[in-house]
Amino acid sequence: MFVLATIITKPRKFMYQFNDQGNLKDYVVKNQKYLQNLMFRRGLLIPEDTIGQLPVYISGNARSFIKIKVPDSTAVKLDSLATDDEFDL
Repeated sequence: MFVLATIITKPRKFMYQFNDQGNLKDYVVKNQKYLQNLMFRRGLLIPEDTIGQLPVYISGNARSFIKIKVPDSTAVKLDSLATDDEFDL
């Protein structure tokens, strides 16, 4: 909700608010929730005015500044709890 307001005030630092999957980091979500609740308490916002916490999607040239890791499709997923029934003793 307030993410756009924080991007406008710090246009060169907005990309640090996103994780390597392109989602908002936990501390940013907590900060946005704190600001929302503060504005509710002060009467500046009412719940009917908000549309809820929607996922934030950055597009256009700004997306190129976010460091998103592409999952390696050739990597083999290792599971330490997996059992191989290959050997029947």
